[in-house]
Amino acid sequence: MNTDSENYLIPIVLGVLAEDGIDVNDQILEKLITPQLVKIKNTFPSSPFLVLSPMANDKERLMVRLAIDRLEADIAAPGKEPSADQDSNAQRDIKAISFTNEEAKNDDRSMTPSTFTASQSQILIVLKNGAPKSDPSEVESALELRNQGRFHELYSGHDTEISTLDATDVGLLITINTGTFDINTRITPAQDTAPDAHELQKVNTTIAEKLSFTFNTYIERVTGVFDKFYTSYIEIPDDGDKDRLARSPFVEIAEKIDGYNKDILAFIESRGTESAQKSKEYLLSDEADNPLISGDPSLERIIAPYSGADVLSQFYQKKTNTYINWIYILFFAAVLLYGIIDINYYLVLCYIALIPAIAFLVYRSKAEKIEDRFLDYRALAEGLRVMVFWRIAGIDEKVSDNYLSKYAGLVSWISRAIKNVEVVGLANDGSLRATHTENKEERVEITNKLWIESQLEYYRKKRNPLYMRSLDLGNLALVSFVLTLLFALMFGIYLLFAGLGNEGAITRFEVLIGAVAAIGVAAQAYKNKKAYDELERRYTLTQHIYMSASKKLKAHSGSPDSILIAVGKEALLENSDWLWMHRNLPIELPKG
Repeated sequence: MNTDSENYLIPIVLGVLAEDGIDVNDQILEKLITPQLVKIKNTFPSSPFLVLSPMANDKERLMVRLAIDRLEADIAAPGKEPSADQDSNAQRDIKAISFTNEEAKNDDRSMTPSTFTASQSQILIVLKNGAPKSDPSEVESALELRNQGRFHELYSGHDTEISTLDATDVGLLITINTGTFDINTRITPAQDTAPDAHELQKVNTTIAEKLSFTFNTYIERVTGVFDKFYTSYIEIPDDGDKDRLARSPFVEIAEKIDGYNKDILAFIESRGTESAQKSKEYLLSDEADNPLISGDPSLERIIAPYSGADVLSQFYQKKTNTYINWIYILFFAAVLLYGIIDINYYLVLCYIALIPAIAFLVYRSKAEKIEDRFLDYRALAEGLRVMVFWRIAGIDEKVSDNYLSKYAGLVSWISRAIKNVEVVGLANDGSLRATHTENKEERVEITNKLWIESQLEYYRKKRNPLYMRSLDLGNLALVSFVLTLLFALMFGIYLLFAGLGNEGAITRFEVLIGAVAAIGVAAQAYKNKKAYDELERRYTLTQHIYMSASKKLKAHSGSPDSILIAVGKEALLENSDWLWMHRNLPIELPKG
């Protein structure tokens, strides 16, 4: 993999733990562990891997060497000092993460290397000693917390209280019992299952609702057949059956990270890194060469994925807008044809041809997930933007603990991807708490200029065009409605005095009314899809937030850290709402 491209990727974090006292031949363990690593690699082929392990015993070091061999993974060892001796057999640099027990919160448990590994790993492979034990081992205690989903509550990694009602971070746990050689794979913490379609159908509903449900079920089945056809004959076929992890909600979420990596690799391969470099230059402006920024290697490991997500979001935004524009152009043409269809029977054929054309564009956009990619990558970039500037300001706060925590489901991958970037930053820092206190005033000044002032100017520029587009489309719909009523009134008066004798005049009236109504219907439908009104209100609110922060920072009113933390959390909340709002306004057949 190209080194320049690799900087833009987000790794899958794999933890490996082994209980003490395992007395099994390494060759046997290798035969048990290697297939699991192969499955992981095959399931996420576009992603790099970061392996966490305390490397506290021979079996953990064996697993690390296997991960290097099979996954070409980078290694980070929590609990070791940066100056600690490296494992000479690992044949790869080992990044050490040192930490104290200050991170334990609301509980008498202490953060241990095993606890840290279990809490930060997206996938965790554990070798368990089959021999009976009187007391739970350190590894078992870490697994207990992972199974309970309590890491988010107990070990926030900073001083902010974390809501116990937030969605828990979902991971995959693979345990290998070295006594029985049984392998168990499950999602942790255990997830409640939502009722399926058949259970929902049993809910008391009206006859009309049941008929609607049945109709939609058949539509979904037909669409499923179309999906299979599209995948088999239009998309590039897979290389063949591979040994992969079984399908599960966790795999579906983790594949989103792999999908981002695949997309950015394809983008860079076809277009180079010029766009990503421009994104970085725009983010850092004239401060890119400032030693506080250029001298921080961990910051680059955040900025590169930000630039990747930023350019991908812009790329898919253009594709999304192209689809939306063509769908509504064809929709306007269809409504117009419907209004003037009496002029010539050939117009009926044109109208019939437009409907499947619109449906195909809608289906194609959904099949390729164009809009979902734009929304997700924009949300990912905005989360990483906050991380960049908290880092520059020297603020010890985790974006992953404050972002999309209320939105479970497939958007959970964004929070997990951000957490993986944070883990990479910890590995590069060599410390769990990497707060930068030197040159604090300069850091705050840089952050204010590059983030607060820049975003304030951005929302100022964006707000007025949104307002004008909303106003123009609203006025167009209103004028269309008024003219439709006026022409209908004139048509009624004409019929009252002239009667039904002049069919040509009647047809012209009908065509005129249909054409004017079509303009209004298309304008209102397009305005609703683009959500201009809601966006303008949100931009106004966000502009006020950045304006208030800028004034407070310039007036030295309050702690700069508290102001920047508050702004960051507001930005993350606004991005969460923006993502959810647009997720609920997907590209679909226009209604009107």
